[in-house]
Amino acid sequence: MTGRKESAYYDEARRLYVRENKTAKQIAELLHGEVSENTVYQWAKKGDWGKDRAAALNNPRDIAEWLRQTLNGQMEALQAEAHRNPTVINPGVYDAIYKTVLTIEKLEKSQDLRAAAIMVLDKYGEFLKGLDLAPGELQMHSGRMREFFRSLE
Repeated sequence: MTGRKESAYYDEARRLYVRENKTAKQIAELLHGEVSENTVYQWAKKGDWGKDRAAALNNPRDIAEWLRQTLNGQMEALQAEAHRNPTVINPGVYDAIYKTVLTIEKLEKSQDLRAAAIMVLDKYGEFLKGLDLAPGELQMHSGRMREFFRSLE
């Protein structure tokens, strides 16, 4: 494979693999055969995309973005249904949209709380390091910080 072809498709293939959870086969199809399934598999292996995918799937902001995309799809389906048959309103679709919006809001609040906690505790850790504390005392504070982060999950 030429470096030119790799540079042209590598980033898009990585995005599809990591952010959209696509398989190597699906990516090869989405790239219209410009890159083979085997090439995508090799890139994923060499670049350790699986680790990045796992992190993205556990990141509340990424989950919220995926839910937004899902919500947009549901809205498009609802609009198409309304154009085909304006008298039929599917309450299941509205319920799914409502639940998706609530989940997005919950994830965003959760992420904001975690981000704020990380900033504050980072500053607190710097403050503690500047004090003349006994080693046991520093460990006690460190343990409490870990407990606090677990409580946020």
